[in-house]
Amino acid sequence: MADIMLDLVRNIVNIEYQDLPSEAVDYAKKSILDTIAVTVAGSTAEGCQAVVELVKGYGGKQESTIWVYGGRVPAALAGLAIGPMARARDLGDVHENGGGHVTEYILPAAYPVAECLRKNGKDLITAVALAQDLMIRLATSINRDAGSLRMGMSRIFAPTAAVAKLAKLDEATMLNAMGIAYAQAAGEWQGLIDGALTVR
Repeated sequence: MADIMLDLVRNIVNIEYQDLPSEAVDYAKKSILDTIAVTVAGSTAEGCQAVVELVKGYGGKQESTIWVYGGRVPAALAGLAIGPMARARDLGDVHENGGGHVTEYILPAAYPVAECLRKNGKDLITAVALAQDLMIRLATSINRDAGSLRMGMSRIFAPTAAVAKLAKLDEATMLNAMGIAYAQAAGEWQGLIDGALTVR
């Protein structure tokens, strides 16, 4: 039986910057800049400073920068601090057929990891472009009657894909990461059915 997620993972693992169409590269570049600008605008929105203060209070390894507010924290926590700012003003890029916002869910996860791992711009653009493609393909594959669920389910897979690409995960490890993302997106039922550790 065909494993659609395995095919998607192979696509992400195997495609590199030079394989991307120029249109995808241009869109990724523009959407990265747009998301940075939207994040600056969102940094003053209610609740964002509270999340930043919470994250800074945790301390930890100084891996990645919290945009606008400054300070360095572990990469995952930087993503947690940046994420609400990116989404706060509802101004990010939108894919009409995909049903919603795209890059403001991807970049807050991808950029701190790229910074932590000292990746270059081409690596970041590749990860973002592949995650955008995945997110839009997943969202447009769902029945239009699903409403906001169309993008909601894909929002967890796209950042996972971007971070996995930046971390250069192999096929099996990336597939496991997508499985964990699926368990988070769908609750614990599939994990219970499969007897997977994601239940706990």
